[in-house]
Amino acid sequence: MTKRKLDLYDIVVTVCSHYGLTEKEFFSKRRKRNYVIARHVSMYLMRNHGKINSYLGIKKYFESNGSISNHATVIYAVREMEDAMDGFDKRRKKDIEEISEKLCVFSRKYIDIHWFMKVNKGEKVHLKYGIDGEKTIIWEHKSLETRGNRVYVKGKIKKGEEWIDRDDMMYEENGFICAGDGHKVFSTGSQVLI
Repeated sequence: MTKRKLDLYDIVVTVCSHYGLTEKEFFSKRRKRNYVIARHVSMYLMRNHGKINSYLGIKKYFESNGSISNHATVIYAVREMEDAMDGFDKRRKKDIEEISEKLCVFSRKYIDIHWFMKVNKGEKVHLKYGIDGEKTIIWEHKSLETRGNRVYVKGKIKKGEEWIDRDDMMYEENGFICAGDGHKVFSTGSQVLI
């Protein structure tokens, strides 16, 4: 599925509406908490859904509107919001999901190897994969293992009341984690870590 690419201005307008800000407030250099959060959310959405989605391109867009002038700010903002989407900031995740819905963009958060690097051994995560008839799994993380040119996610899958060891079910392919059938794995709603 091809992602819908948005004009950056459309993202700004929608984010401003969500947080009750004017564009002048949004692009100001002030660091009021709600201004900063709105900017961070918009940078994340621009990175994932914008027609211009490079860190430098996003920085130039903000700079041309009299705001930030350092692309490191964009990198930091995007990483903070990625952590939020991984379930570490439920309020921000909810904001991003609501704004994404208003923008009519595909809101699945596909998982990459870096996502699993943040999951500790023994933690259980709620995941989905598949396109037609999505499959839900509860995964107990064990480790990552490189075999040949591929990285595998080792752990256990819950089947009924039983936990089954799986060392080959999920693997990295083209930067994303895929399940045995080749479909990208994605995190679910608000309940990722369980």
